[in-house]
Amino acid sequence: MSNYGWRFPLRNGGTIQGFNDSGIATYKGAELYNNLAREICQNSLDAKDEGKDNVIVKFSLMTLKKSDYDALSDFDQIIDACERYFGSGDSKFDTFVHCAKQLLAKETVDLLVISDYNTTGLTGAKDINNMKTVWTALTSSNGVTNKSSKSSGGSYGIGKSAPFACSALRTVFYNTFAKDGVKAFQGVSRLVTHKNSTGEDTQGDGYYQNKTNFQPIYDSDSCNIRDIFNRTEFGTDVIILGFNNDGKWQDIMSRAIIKNFFYAIHKGNLIVDIEGKKIDTATLPGLIKKYADEENEDCDLKKEITLIKQFYETITVPDKIYRTSLLEDNDFVMYLKKDDSFSKTIAEMRSIGMLVRTRNRNILSRFAAVVIAEGEKINKLLKSIEPPKHDEWDPELLENPKEIMTADRIRKKLISWTNSTIINDCRPEYQDSIDPDGMSQFLPLELEDIGQTGALKESNSPDAETVAEDMKKRNIKMRSVVTNSINTFGTADGGQGHNKGQGGKTHYPGGTKDPNGQEKVHATKDNGKNTVENSPSVLYQRSYPITPDCSIYKTVIVLEKDSDVRISARAVGDDGNSEVLEILDYTINKVKHPVNKNITDKIHMRANEKYEIFMRLSIKERLLINIIIS
Repeated sequence: MSNYGWRFPLRNGGTIQGFNDSGIATYKGAELYNNLAREICQNSLDAKDEGKDNVIVKFSLMTLKKSDYDALSDFDQIIDACERYFGSGDSKFDTFVHCAKQLLAKETVDLLVISDYNTTGLTGAKDINNMKTVWTALTSSNGVTNKSSKSSGGSYGIGKSAPFACSALRTVFYNTFAKDGVKAFQGVSRLVTHKNSTGEDTQGDGYYQNKTNFQPIYDSDSCNIRDIFNRTEFGTDVIILGFNNDGKWQDIMSRAIIKNFFYAIHKGNLIVDIEGKKIDTATLPGLIKKYADEENEDCDLKKEITLIKQFYETITVPDKIYRTSLLEDNDFVMYLKKDDSFSKTIAEMRSIGMLVRTRNRNILSRFAAVVIAEGEKINKLLKSIEPPKHDEWDPELLENPKEIMTADRIRKKLISWTNSTIINDCRPEYQDSIDPDGMSQFLPLELEDIGQTGALKESNSPDAETVAEDMKKRNIKMRSVVTNSINTFGTADGGQGHNKGQGGKTHYPGGTKDPNGQEKVHATKDNGKNTVENSPSVLYQRSYPITPDCSIYKTVIVLEKDSDVRISARAVGDDGNSEVLEILDYTINKVKHPVNKNITDKIHMRANEKYEIFMRLSIKERLLINIIIS
């Protein structure tokens, strides 16, 4: 009888383990392959052999005859035991059992084999009682990580769940030849509590290993499934049993690799081979173009690689390269490039070369920026505030209040530097955007380009895009002010006039009788003394700050007809009253105009064209602003 097989430790009065595994659930969903690519390549980069120039990761699909290997054939009984113990009622568990049985009913089983090279392998496989070894942290622990490198990717030990999320049997084999000279093989299955052959309750996690001494299968042992993966070079194989193969996995995986690791590949630190198709420094530009072209031709595809193409052009042919010092000298670098086709998006990452997140800054000229932490201390700090999926920097993940404050201060300092640097570089490129055929009446003028991480999150942090609707109203002590009317028209019978502004129709008494309707309007004696001559009709207006200190506001205006207008700004208070704001200067058509008063000179605006005006105000405060066109 073989000494090797599946062993599920006895529960011995411990917790009953159900089907809902938070680690696996983290990596399930539409981003399944994307999550797998991120975690696998990150782990391999973390384990890079210092004597090698790069890390190589190979993905290949393998099919095995189930009856030839007890590691596969024994699974029928294990799944049956799980079903008997829990019965039915949990829809997710019922679906899992149904799919597992369908897969095991076939003569063959698919395995996705992911192998890395030029790495140290999983050291410590002979020291199985030491939880600090890399082998134990990966194969026999929960929530434990052991990555000594300051710039390594993971810090939670949860990323190892990603391969299990891609297995219809929730089972993965690990095979390694480590630099400590040890070869080891072991299977891990994350199922549910069930009864073993002697009727005793087991734990949900089981292991394919030596059943006599509960150790991995070593090089001196003879095991037919292990012998398939006999390595001659240092490194690790992650073998996903019952791989969820949708028939398009190679293409999806290739896109995911490029999306997440374009910088590491460009720098020559990572080479990926997917079923013989290589992604490296030489092939990367062509693959980016290929996938970006496909996205432009197919409206149903997310424009993910289109965005990566912008980032790639930015790091290969940047307009500017900036550096700053946060914790050490020159520990952060930013590549910046301006282009009319770019989506005003910033990519942020650490030195490992994996994209952490993207964010939008809807400011001034169109641009792309790539920001990279290069210093050892800043990498260690940012690593500590990344969640398990490594898609954000969140200081609140820390436990110590002082550490939270420090991390938050550094994060805000980084964001502030990034934003202000981009604004200062892009400011000279003010220009009006032409809106052909009056399309601005039907489309939003300030579309946010969705970044890598999906829809933008609501945030009060300095990196959040601020619009007028998000601004707080200012408490204002009102004084007597004579205001200009906006969009005020008379009626044919001299009756009630109205305001056509965005705030709704505000009625007022009076108005001269006019057979042609829209002409002169005289305000009543109680409401003022001024006469408004055919004020222009505003089709669209929007104002929001574009600098961190809120000293410069961008105003977008579209008029219904050609007009010579003056522009003023008012801060709206909580009580609905408003106060005139002083304009220090404004820029339009790349020309800066000093003002030092509360209203601009006359500006000629053509009908149905979008005008972008940048106003520098005397007050530096986030306000709800009403723009007055007169």
